[in-house]
Amino acid sequence: MNMDEYFVLFREYMLVQKPSSVNTRDSYLRDVSAFLRYLEGENITSPLEVETETVEAYVQHLHSLNRTNSTISRNIASVRCFYKFLILRGDMQVNPAKSVKLEKEPKKLPQTLTSEEIDLLLSQPNVTEAKGCRDKAMLELLYATGIRVSELINLNIDDVSITGGFIRCESGGKTRIIPLYPEAVQALH
Repeated sequence: MNMDEYFVLFREYMLVQKPSSVNTRDSYLRDVSAFLRYLEGENITSPLEVETETVEAYVQHLHSLNRTNSTISRNIASVRCFYKFLILRGDMQVNPAKSVKLEKEPKKLPQTLTSEEIDLLLSQPNVTEAKGCRDKAMLELLYATGIRVSELINLNIDDVSITGGFIRCESGGKTRIIPLYPEAVQALH
């Protein structure tokens, strides 16, 4: 079989047998297609000829194209999936991409908004409409308390004390009483 035939079989496998989101499937297919083109450029005529050193050379090739570590990791995850497929078919015994070590993407600190950006965000809802009032209250509550969106969604009317200026938030079996600042109370009212 040639590269195209293996790719067609892999695409069918991804479409029919491998449960994944459309984005994941499309990314894996795009990544495997690029990998197979790379192999052809290296005069490798079949993916069955690939060894770990070939996959490591591919990683270096991706680095030379200035791909980010997260993009390279996703590419290698795609190649690993492709070789798992070939092993399932009985075409290969060992996954040549399995032992390839990758650099981890450094964790980025969350970016904070400036006070001007926060003011702009909080002024976006149109408070002349009911939906805008709801959105304003939700944004103010999130900003005032730092609760998670899932916690906000699970709030009940009984969890909010406008006169007391606090909310009661239950999460993970614990209850927290969180004070509110006046603008949040006003938006909730």
